[in-house]
Amino acid sequence: WSWPDQPKAPLKSSTDAAGRLVRAANIARSLVPCPSLEPVWVLARICPSIVRRKSRAAESGRERQDMAGFIETYRGTIYPWHCDHLGHLTVMHYVGFFDQAGWQLLSALGFGRARLEAEGRGFVDVKATIEYRAEQHAGGLIHIESGLTRIGTTSVTMYHRMCNSESGTIAATMEIVGLYFDLEAREKVPLPAAEKARLGGFLVEPDAG
Repeated sequence: WSWPDQPKAPLKSSTDAAGRLVRAANIARSLVPCPSLEPVWVLARICPSIVRRKSRAAESGRERQDMAGFIETYRGTIYPWHCDHLGHLTVMHYVGFFDQAGWQLLSALGFGRARLEAEGRGFVDVKATIEYRAEQHAGGLIHIESGLTRIGTTSVTMYHRMCNSESGTIAATMEIVGLYFDLEAREKVPLPAAEKARLGGFLVEPDAG
């Protein structure tokens, strides 16, 4: 028995990730000259890491599409000391993770620490609403995606959703009203007019409960 000796027409390629995959498939088919074999099967036998990378790229692409309008503001692991005697992630650490995400969001909005200190400004939280949707346990991988749901005259409403990074399940959401604050006068002040149009690019729709 031997491989059939038939000409193999190369697959079309392009400059994107899919193109790189089919170019690798063409190489693989030249190494295993059997036109009846599917290129991905050949890659799986010869270069399994390529197929795994392609699969991960597709998963990542779907995740980015699902995140449309959101930006990632936190990624981490739940350790045993994040959990309480009930065996799940405890409230104080939900708040802590969301708090870290909030500073990342403000920086992405253009209100980083250096600017706020130089201008004597800050954001103070006046209202926070948390919804707990799915228990999380030690060893769980989580990430937080954030955006704005409202831009007011002197405030913004920030929205965070914590997701299990492996299942995609939303673990919890937090919505926070933050006032733009004069740190010397200790009172709220209007958001810079020039900033408000740019902040509109961070608007998102809250997830249905």
